[in-house]
Amino acid sequence: MSAPMTPDAALARLRQYGERTSTWSTATYNDGTEKALHEIALTLAAEVEQLRARGDELEAQRAAVLALHRKHADSNHCFADDEMWPCNTRAALAPMDDLHDSPLSHDTAKAAKPR
Repeated sequence: MSAPMTPDAALARLRQYGERTSTWSTATYNDGTEKALHEIALTLAAEVEQLRARGDELEAQRAAVLALHRKHADSNHCFADDEMWPCNTRAALAPMDDLHDSPLSHDTAKAAKPR
C-alpha cells in the first residue's frame, strides 16, 4: 500500500493532468471519460488555488486582529476592549501557547532576561 498523497503532490498531479491537450475526441478517447477527467482536474486545481488564497487572506486578518488585542503593560486587561486578559477575542483566535509565549504579552517581556 502506498503512502497517502500530500495536498501539494495532489495539486501537482491535477496540474499535470490539466496540461494535456484540449483537442479531445470521443473517437480517440472512448466515451469522453478522459476529457471529463481533464476538465475536472482543471476545475479542482483552480479551486485549490482560490481556497489557498482565501486561507492566506483570513490568516492576515487574524494576525491584524491579534495585533490589536494585546495585554496592557500596566494592568491585566486587553488593550483593544479592556476585558480581563486574555480577552475573549484573543482566546478565540490564538492557541493557548500564544497567550503566554507571545511577544505581545508583557508578562513574557518582563520575565525575559537581558542577553
